Amino acid sequence: MSSSSVAEKEQSKGIKMLLVAVLCLGLNWPGMKLGLEIVGPVWMVCLRFC
Repeated sequence: MSSSSVAEKEQSKGIKMLLVAVLCLGLNWPGMKLGLEIVGPVWMVCLRFC
């Protein structure tokens, strides 16, 4: 394997991981808003720690 091929694979993996992180954070926001409508902020913090 050439070093450029390895570098391209690593960059591709990094981009995929970044997209997954952005997706998770994006889905977390509406979930937190819905959760705060159901329970109070202190209980929401407790649920997140669990």
